[in-house]
Amino acid sequence: MPSDAGERAIKESLVQLLDSQDKVRGCGLLVDSQHIVTCAHVVALVIPGVKAIQSDKPVESVRVVFPYFMPTAHTIARVVTWKPVTDRPPQDLVEDIAVLRLDRPAPVPCGTLSDADWAGRAFMAHGFPESNPSGDCVGSA
Repeated sequence: MPSDAGERAIKESLVQLLDSQDKVRGCGLLVDSQHIVTCAHVVALVIPGVKAIQSDKPVESVRVVFPYFMPTAHTIARVVTWKPVTDRPPQDLVEDIAVLRLDRPAPVPCGTLSDADWAGRAFMAHGFPESNPSGDCVGSA
């Protein structure tokens, strides 16, 4: 199992992406002080008119919140990398990826997680489904 500090760092790195009605449409992971990795289809759910399959990178901003650190403070991010959903696997095998850059550094400490923080977990997935907007994890050890 991860250490208490590792568990806290993992949760504090989770980000919710909100639509214009403040509805949680998906999540992402803070990977450094200003970048979040998420899925292109999640960004498409957040920004009206954006399609997960479009080739052009969206220019509209995305509102994000850090639910385990500052659940009521919204932060703005913009798409800097866009790999849309495709009908067939692309040549580089990379699809459905979006990297967002925060307009200012993240309000959470962004530390590096060690192998020990992940030890004991075969996987951990976290999301914010409509049935549980507070978030939920599934995992297997």
